[in-house]
Amino acid sequence: MKADKKLIAAVLNFKQLEKAIKFKENLKCVFVLFGNISNLEHIVKQLNDEDIPCYIHLEYIDGLKVDDYAFKYLKNNVKAKGIITTRSGHIKRAHKEKLEVVQRSFIVDTRMLNLTLAGLEKNQPDYLEIMPALVSDLIPEIKKHTDIPIITGGLVNYDYVFERALEHGAEAVSTSNINMWKYISNNY
Repeated sequence: MKADKKLIAAVLNFKQLEKAIKFKENLKCVFVLFGNISNLEHIVKQLNDEDIPCYIHLEYIDGLKVDDYAFKYLKNNVKAKGIITTRSGHIKRAHKEKLEVVQRSFIVDTRMLNLTLAGLEKNQPDYLEIMPALVSDLIPEIKKHTDIPIITGGLVNYDYVFERALEHGAEAVSTSNINMWKYISNNY
């Protein structure tokens, strides 16, 4: 991920992919949340050709059987920088192939917060993405328990959601909202 940037473009389709490339100067990276086994290499090549780091959400790629070969494929053929996953069991397998890992966690209650914190120490992802971004006020509490960089995303539809996440210590904010890409690009 690009250290000085705060915006992560979450792309859901080819149209958004094209737009994300136009915003490349303002992006920390791109989260690829679409695709299938036959077009994934093409998607990532477009981003790599523009020097945009990209992370593939494993659970959103059609036709990809998530086994040890999938991680080898993502590293050697697709040439992704890393993966996004909600499943802690994928972290060690991805790290074995030298893929970075964004562990995505939906913080819907105190139980999920505690499970997330317990899992961080054991699994050691490279980044933690907490969702939705509206729970960014929990970032200072999470930072008491880990040095893992925290990203937030989900429901980032207003500038105050982005700004509040940064104020609370988010490393970056992911959003698929193109209007937010424009706002952030013009103001940060």
